[in-house]
Amino acid sequence: MRRGSGRAAPSPGAIEVLDEAFHLLRTAPAGVLLSFYAGSVPFVLGFLFFWMDMGRSALARRHVAEDALLLAVLYVWMKSWQAVCARALRRRLAGRPEPLPPSGWARHLLTQAALQPTSLFVLPFAGFILLPYGWAYAFYQSLAVTGDSAAARRHAALWPRQNHAILLILFLLGYFVFLNVSAAIFMTPFLLRTLFGIETAFSRSPAALFNTTFFLIAWGLTYLAVGPVAKAAYAVRCFHGDSLTTGEDLRSDLRSVSKAPRRAAAIILLLLALDAGGFASGWSVAGTVPAAPSRNLPADEIDRAIRQVIRRREFDWRRPEAPLPDEKKGILARFFDDVADTTLTALKSFFGWIADLMERLVRLAGRRARPDGRTGEGMGWLTSVQGLLAILLAAVACAAALFFWRSRRRAASPDVTIAEAVPAIPDVSVDDGSAADVPAERWIDLARELSRQGDLRAAVRALYLACLSLLAARGLLTLARFKSNRDYQAELRRRGRGGPDLGAPFADSVTQFERVWYGRHEATVETVRIVTANLQRMQAHAQE
Repeated sequence: MRRGSGRAAPSPGAIEVLDEAFHLLRTAPAGVLLSFYAGSVPFVLGFLFFWMDMGRSALARRHVAEDALLLAVLYVWMKSWQAVCARALRRRLAGRPEPLPPSGWARHLLTQAALQPTSLFVLPFAGFILLPYGWAYAFYQSLAVTGDSAAARRHAALWPRQNHAILLILFLLGYFVFLNVSAAIFMTPFLLRTLFGIETAFSRSPAALFNTTFFLIAWGLTYLAVGPVAKAAYAVRCFHGDSLTTGEDLRSDLRSVSKAPRRAAAIILLLLALDAGGFASGWSVAGTVPAAPSRNLPADEIDRAIRQVIRRREFDWRRPEAPLPDEKKGILARFFDDVADTTLTALKSFFGWIADLMERLVRLAGRRARPDGRTGEGMGWLTSVQGLLAILLAAVACAAALFFWRSRRRAASPDVTIAEAVPAIPDVSVDDGSAADVPAERWIDLARELSRQGDLRAAVRALYLACLSLLAARGLLTLARFKSNRDYQAELRRRGRGGPDLGAPFADSVTQFERVWYGRHEATVETVRIVTANLQRMQAHAQE
């Protein structure tokens, strides 16, 4: 942890905390991340199933209580395993591998089960007010690490600027991960079609992807990707917060030193080198044998030897941390400074490459022999470079002239062939809400073709879609995926009130279609004839 002069409680930067969190996740055993995903994956899958079941199942009200109870159990399960993960990360930072006793684990998990569910109400309310959200989020994350509400409140109130900076960075990280995950899901059907020839409903109709299920799946994958980073960041934050009063970071450093015999040997060698007038007086501190051994070495030689030794890589840990050049600059200012430095470096490299190229051209032109037999010196290179530039400018001028000539010729050409779209063969497997995209006449032609082929069941569906397309074209129905046939009949009665009677033939067609398509009745020629007659009656009434 960085020590600041004149400040009792120095605050580690948000970038430093996140960098330490990523390093902690990279070096953590696989079991730590496995404990996080063992709790989070079942809850995310359960929530997606609950959402789709409640939104699409007609019998959802019958088992909503059981599903909600199961989802609540999965939530407590997730928070308990996340507490195990955060506790393991915290112990790894402190360098204490000994686990908690069973009574400690029981108290820790009971605290999570009692307090973590309140975040479902507190965090949305705090996010709506916006001001206390950072403290509320830090409290629940710190509660997963410490298992003590008092300690979690203390950590949540510590270093608010750092806490809000961490939240902002995590939000930006989650935002870009969400965009990448959404793009990957959106491109998957098209990749399957392009690479393997697998045609899906989403590749035929990309707009069908943009629904609540799509966004929830992208949100779930984003949570699984960013969640461990948030746990590790607040584990690091709690570790630094506890170190203010317990000195735990110093004890952790001492444990790491005791586990590194090479560093201990380096300390001993350094102490022996400093004691140059002792029992090793015949050797210099730099580790080389001097030409004339002496017990009294000059002070400047000893200082130079010490500086050479401590510059070695194994003694970096003893160096004081260099002060930051711009401590008063914020995160955004440092970010833009880094961008400017990177841009300037790239431009310098580019112009350096151009200078090297010109220098090579000059060197190549200077080697050209003169008529009198001497090598070309003086202005010979200038003629060569000017000739090369003249050739390049002539090529660019010819290309520009050709481009403008073809553009004027294309604009003046009267013979323009307009491509006409070939009507695609409609598909009876499309959703009912897309039936209005195809005219009713096309559905009728398709039904006749299917009847000639012997597929009477598909012909009945094509006629049913023709009915929907006809009524939608007349403005009597608004087709939507979530509407049922009963909704269509009620809407037709409401909008067609006072006009021709279209409800009876449409209701008869719906009955014939549902018996064939959803029931066990076999489609016959008589069924096709009845639905066709109903459609003709509806066309006649619609024209009236």
